[in-house]
Amino acid sequence: MRKIAVFLSTIFCCTVLHAQQFTKQATIEKAGRSGFHRILLRPEISGTAGAGLQDLRIFDQNRREVPFLYTQEALSTASIQFVEYEIDKKEILRNCCTKLVLSNHHQNKINNISLRIKNAEVRKKAKLTGSDDGQNWYALKENFYLQQINNLTETSELKIVDFPLSNYRYYAIEIDDSSAAPLNILAAGYYDTESESGKFQQIKPIVFSQQDTFKESRIAIRFPHEVLIDKLYFSFSEMPFYLRNAKLQTKQTRTQKNGKTEEYYTDISQLQVSSAKSNTFLLPAVKVKELYLLIDNKDNPPLQISAVEAYQLNRYLSAWFEKDKNYMLKLGAEGLQQPDYDIAYYKDSIPKDIPLLATSSLKNIEKPAVLVASNTFFSNKNIIWAAIIGVIVLLGFMSTKMIKETNARQ
Repeated sequence: MRKIAVFLSTIFCCTVLHAQQFTKQATIEKAGRSGFHRILLRPEISGTAGAGLQDLRIFDQNRREVPFLYTQEALSTASIQFVEYEIDKKEILRNCCTKLVLSNHHQNKINNISLRIKNAEVRKKAKLTGSDDGQNWYALKENFYLQQINNLTETSELKIVDFPLSNYRYYAIEIDDSSAAPLNILAAGYYDTESESGKFQQIKPIVFSQQDTFKESRIAIRFPHEVLIDKLYFSFSEMPFYLRNAKLQTKQTRTQKNGKTEEYYTDISQLQVSSAKSNTFLLPAVKVKELYLLIDNKDNPPLQISAVEAYQLNRYLSAWFEKDKNYMLKLGAEGLQQPDYDIAYYKDSIPKDIPLLATSSLKNIEKPAVLVASNTFFSNKNIIWAAIIGVIVLLGFMSTKMIKETNARQ
């Protein structure tokens, strides 16, 4: 009985180990200094890992798990910056006015000027003029007021002066100081919105082929392994002007009631390819090994595909790495849950400009010989569950027997 218990326990343990066996790994570049670093995930890693990276882990050279934070580039980001104008002249004329001359050297089209003014409980009348040569001035805004200059949290207040769109080289603001002391104007400028597109990695290699049927072109796009696609680009030749509706599809399989496998296609996105624009399309992180582009040619000659490019948004793992130590990225273990690390609560404390580390190509992890030899045995779910139940029943029986023997001795 003891031998049976050992055998069943061995099956149980091997089953658990097999279930959490990582299948692929990549070496992480050594850090030049200790601290937080980012790992740039190669397309093959993002495509191979499970949804949400639940099967991916980082280990140090002592096989200890290293907590990480997962992030990815946004498709686009916008930031607002205050850009100061060069102040060519600032005159304070006693019992008259304050005159401020600002330069718009690039003659950008603007419709507002923001003034940073020291807090003051006053009401001042002002006027705005514009000039191309600094000599001849033209009206832009007459008799507007600067008032309620009282910021409760800072010592200065920002006032925006709106006016009709113009592109003068110089702007002059004249503030009436005849009845009160002048305002303390700290800066003048405008708010500029800058947008930045997310960074991508190109996915290679790609193999594509085209098949033309009646009024439709079908382009098959294949990758060597599953990939995560965020952007696609198509190029067509031998057609100066075109505007065609198209759609992207993936191939799926399902088992019918009779046990046979059936293939079918699922639409991913509706597109329109045109000679008037770049045929670049953003996708919702599609994970595929094959894609199909169907073009509706109507009564036109078929378009001829000349190039296909696929891209993945940059995805990162941020973690603390010790200088010159070895680290390994492992993935592919079945049954793992999403990791729950403390670092997720401190993501805002990690600097934005941390160094970037690369990884090697993915390599298969060889399974232990005992697991390889009995792979079919341990992958049979019926045998696994029978082993688990058998161990539980046997342990319960042995525990009861030991209690009875102990009581008998007493």
